[in-house]
This record gives sequence, C-alpha cells and structure tokens, in this order.
Amino acid sequence: MNTPGRDPAPGGHASRVALGALAAGVAGGLAAHALGPLALPAAGAMLAAAAAAVAPAVVALLLLVTVIVQDWVVDTALPAFQQADEVLLAVGLAGLALRALARGRLARTPLDVPIVAFGAVAALSAVVNGVPAWIAALGLLAVWKGPLAYALFARVRITGAAVERAARLLLGLVAALAALGVAQRLGGAAVFQLTGRLTYYLEWQGTKAPSLFTNHNAFGHACVLGGLLAVGLALTTAEGRRRAVVLAGLACLAGLVVSASRESWLAAAAALAVGAAVTRSRRLLALSFVVCLALAAGALAVYVGSPFLKEELVRRGAGVFDGWRNYRLGFDDWAYRGEYRVYVLLKSWQVFLDQPLLGVGPGRFGGQVAFVHGSAVYERYAFLPLRGEYHPLDVFWSRLVTEFGLAGAAAYLWAWLRAGLGLARAAAHPVAVTRGLALGGVMAWAAAAVLALFAPALEDPLVALPVWAWAGAVLVLSRSAEGDRAGSGT
Repeated sequence: MNTPGRDPAPGGHASRVALGALAAGVAGGLAAHALGPLALPAAGAMLAAAAAAVAPAVVALLLLVTVIVQDWVVDTALPAFQQADEVLLAVGLAGLALRALARGRLARTPLDVPIVAFGAVAALSAVVNGVPAWIAALGLLAVWKGPLAYALFARVRITGAAVERAARLLLGLVAALAALGVAQRLGGAAVFQLTGRLTYYLEWQGTKAPSLFTNHNAFGHACVLGGLLAVGLALTTAEGRRRAVVLAGLACLAGLVVSASRESWLAAAAALAVGAAVTRSRRLLALSFVVCLALAAGALAVYVGSPFLKEELVRRGAGVFDGWRNYRLGFDDWAYRGEYRVYVLLKSWQVFLDQPLLGVGPGRFGGQVAFVHGSAVYERYAFLPLRGEYHPLDVFWSRLVTEFGLAGAAAYLWAWLRAGLGLARAAAHPVAVTRGLALGGVMAWAAAAVLALFAPALEDPLVALPVWAWAGAVLVLSRSAEGDRAGSGT
C-alpha cells in the first residue's frame, strides 16, 4: 500500500503534466469560436484541473471555505453558487487524476474498495430500476460526494503545521458566524434585518438565530462541527497557543445555544460522550460534563424565555405519539396529523420493503435530486408532501437504505465505519496536531451520525464534505513521516 509522502519538486513530472494541461486549456480558449459554446467551459475546466494538480491543498481548503459561506452567497448574490462545492470537488479530483498520471500511480486508502463498491451498487440499482442516466448520476453524486471528498483529502500531501493553520482558519470563520448569530438573538429585528434575515425573524419571532446560513439548523450544524474542532485542538495545543482556540470554541457554544437547533444540541452531547469514551480521558470527560451543563442551561433559558418555542416543543412532542398512532390507524394521506419525521420513517419502511436489496434507485426518493426533478416513486406510494412540497427527507439514514437498498447501505456503512475507526486509532497518535484533529474528528463523526437521524446531513455539503474530508486529512497526517515531525502542542 502506498503511503503519502512529499510532493515532487516543481520541476518534476507532475508539474510538466500540469503545464501541459494549462497549455491545452489556453488552446481550448483560443478555439472557442471554432468549437462552439462548450469550448470555453471545457478550457476553464482544463485550467482549473491544472491548478488543482499544482496546488491541490489550496483547492481542498477553498472547498471547505465554500461550504461554510455557500448559503449566504446563494441567498444574497449568486444562486448558481449552489453547485460550487460539487464543481470544486470535481476540479480537485481531476487534478488528482492528472497527478496520478504524471507519477504513474495513485496512492491507496483504506476506503477505496467500499467507495467504489457503493458506486457500483448505485449504478446497478439505476439500471435495474430504469433510472435515467443523468438523474442516477446526480442522485449518486448527492450521497457519494462525501466519500469522494475523503478520497481527495486522503491524497493531498500536507504537513501537520499546514493542516493546523487551515483548521484554525476554518474555526475562526465559524466562530465569527457564531458571534453574528448571537448578535442576531440579542439585537432582535434590527440585526436580523441588517444581515438579510428579517423574514426568518418574523417566521420564528426572533427565537431561532440562523446567522448567515439558510436556517437555524444549518447554523447549529456548523457550530457543532466548529466547537468539536476547538475541543480537539484545545486539548492538544500548547498553552501559549490555546487561548484563541478556546475563545473560538466558546463562540461556537454560544452560537449553538442561540440557534435553538434541538438536533444540534443532541449531536453535540452525543459527540462529547463518544469522544470521552473513545479516549478514556478524564480531562475530556470533565470538559464534556461542563459543556453539556452549559448547553443544557442555555437551552433551558432559550425555551423558558419564549412561549412560542415552548408551544412548538409541546406540539412537536405530541406529534411523535400522534403520528405513530395515526399511521397505524391507516391515516397515511391528507388525513394524517403528526410529526413529519415519524411519517417519513414509516413510509420509507413501506417503500423499502418492496425493493430491499437495491432500493428504488439513486435520485428517486428522499433527496434533493428527487425534490428538484420529481420522481414517480412519490406518486406510486401516495407519499404525503410537507406543506405541499416533497422536501428532502429529514432522516438521511432512511433515505440511504430506501434509495440504495441493503447492498448500497452496507457499502456506505462499510466506508463510514472504517473511516471512523481510522479516526479513533489516530486519536492516540504521538504527535499533538494529529491527535487533536483526530479527536475532533471522532466526535464530529458521532455528531454527523446523530444529525443524519434528524436531517439530510450526509447529503448536505455543510456536514458531509467537512466530516469526510476531516477523516481523509487525518489519514494523511497519521501515515506521513512529515506529520510525525510536525505539531506545536504538548
């Protein structure tokens, strides 16, 4: 098995291939008039791939920054930016392919087989179910982009110091957005309006802060991941460099509280418990206890101070029991009343039982692709929409097994568990930066698994790309001889 090492020197084969691709891109641009409207995009793709081959770490960092600011850019200026994460991922993978061609080999990772197996099962499911090729490709990419991000990051040759700098940059960005969310909650309508979220203020009466994200749950997800990164770094960073990390972590905790995202609160608590169990660290256990107490106190303050939120909680809680009973009584149409996630689980089970092995096919049920492009599966099973629309299901795991069947879910979980075990092993690494990032990654892995019970989290680039990329980056550091010499902690 090939292990990560240093990049070739600037004058090496990879640079010659990249320069060749650059020249091809320029030539393609000059031929635009002769070759038609597709020539310029093709030339741009070649240029981007060449850049990714020369500086893959830059593309990787840009991808993670993109998923953090994506909601804001889409909402305020550029709707087409919604696909920016997928474009950057494709560019990074193209650059990786160029580098592999130049070096005559592609470094292997522990997840190569399950990642390929998942793609193969999805393709077979699409053929068996007669899913149009472009719908199948989009549906597969929606779920596959997380593992593909792992495949990319696990092959980016980076030092521990560079990863730590990037992690601190990303943590600082999330902390700033968390502080903005706190300002929204404290400042009320005026701050919501200044940040372009006045409609959200009116919808939730100012009780749930979204910061610059599309909703309060997305904001909560970002704060959870940022906070867990801060915990991992704080426990392994040298005393003199710990203060900024701790302050960023506190900002994420405050943002998590004001988001009023219950699923994010649960994910944070579960993640901290898993981190303490994996490391058997009394220090982390004590910190987890303090953080969970602070989170509980903050959550209680948020709800006690808001009759609106208390009414919502009572209504949603009652809907869980009512929804189960109503479905069992046969109310699975417009007569149904109850918590929609209960309906999603029960209805997904019905669909799954009809095609348990390969599912209904990628892009056919429960995801963004089925929502945007429509699917006959909804009509076939008389699936009840939410407020008149077939939104992506708020339970990723049920969507995974229903679309891809037991075979696809098994391949995905194979990759998921192997990556998680790799993070857990690296949490005992002798180098501080590797150990800290791995510890944060273990907790983020647990948080993402919980979020996927309540949201389409592992399709959402805000969660899927960072957690899978996190595992890939830790793999590089844990294997790399450079990683063994890097690090600034204890």
